Amino acid sequence: MKYLLRCAVLGHLLLATTASASVVSTFAVDFHGTSQPDLLTSTDTAGVIPTTNWIPAVGSSGGTSGLTNTGIGGSIFVGWNGPMSGTIGGSASSNPDEDMMEGYIAGFVDATGSVQQATVQVGTLNLPALGWDYYDLYVYSDQGMSPPNLGLITRVGSPDPSATLMHQEHALGYGAGASGYLDSQVSPDGNYLRYTGLTAPVFSLIAGPSTGSGSTAINGIEIVGYRNVPEPSSGLAVLFGAALLAFRRKRTAC
Repeated sequence: MKYLLRCAVLGHLLLATTASASVVSTFAVDFHGTSQPDLLTSTDTAGVIPTTNWIPAVGSSGGTSGLTNTGIGGSIFVGWNGPMSGTIGGSASSNPDEDMMEGYIAGFVDATGSVQQATVQVGTLNLPALGWDYYDLYVYSDQGMSPPNLGLITRVGSPDPSATLMHQEHALGYGAGASGYLDSQVSPDGNYLRYTGLTAPVFSLIAGPSTGSGSTAINGIEIVGYRNVPEPSSGLAVLFGAALLAFRRKRTAC
C-alpha cells in the first residue's frame, strides 16, 4: 500500500503547477469630449500598460465599436454620455500620453445642486473568444482643475461586485504639468484608477463629484486582457526529485 501511495504522490507532483498571467490583448478608448487639440494615430502608444490603436470617442455623447487586436472575439461596443466636456492643454503636446489625457467627458454639480453624472457603457466582452481569463480596467481621470476635484467613479458589472473608488485629481493635471501617470489608489492625488481581476462581459462606469461642487472627468479607458499561463513550480520540482529518489530505492512497480 505504501508503494501505491508513493506512486500516487509522484503522479500528483507531475501534474501540479503554478500559474502566472500574461497580457493577451488590449482595448482602449480615448474620450475627446467636444475638444481635443492633439489626436492619437493608430500607431501612437499610450497608457499605463502601453498600447496602440486607441479608439477615438468624439463628442460629449455617442457610441462606437471596434477591437485593438486582430478582431478575434467579435466587436466591443462603447457608449458614453458626458453632460460636461472639455480639454486640458491645447498647445502642441510632447507625447501620446499627454494627447490621450487632453480631452474628457465629466460629471458635475449643476446650478440647482443636482449631480449630473458622466457614464460609459462597455459590452460585450466575450472572454473565451478573446482568449482572456480576466481583465484589468484602467480609468484615466484628470481635467486640470484648480483646486483639484475630489470625485467618485463607480464600476458596475455582474458577476464582479460593484466598486466605487474615490479619486483625488492631481493639482496640476496631466496635460498641464503632472509628470507621468499617478495611481490615485496609492497616491494622495493621481490621474487614473484601476479595477483588477474582472470577468463581467458588460459593465458601466459612473463618474461624479463626491461633494456639493466640482466635477469628475473620464479622459480614457484601457481594458487589458490576461490569460493564466501554467508554469512548473520550482518547489514542486525539488519535492519530485526527493520523492523519485525514495521511490527508486524500492524498485517496486506502480
